[in-house]
Amino acid sequence: MKARIISMYITTFYKKQKIRSYKYNNLKSEVMNILSESKFIYGSRKISILLEKEKIFINDRTLRHYLKRWGFVIKTRIKKYLC
Repeated sequence: MKARIISMYITTFYKKQKIRSYKYNNLKSEVMNILSESKFIYGSRKISILLEKEKIFINDRTLRHYLKRWGFVIKTRIKKYLC
């Protein structure tokens, strides 16, 4: 009955959100250590290279999505000269 008040399908109204388990969630602490050592300057490419040295292989684009999901903000350096 509640679904009809909102003018929504009943199956959509009662659908529960699934809990997703992500593949690389165990890397969060290691990435946090690398970022804290670099003072949040290293980007996803450099972090993925450092993880490869530790025998952990992850694509830099995949790592970029995980950094965004975990809420890590990387500081970018501003150029001194525009010319």
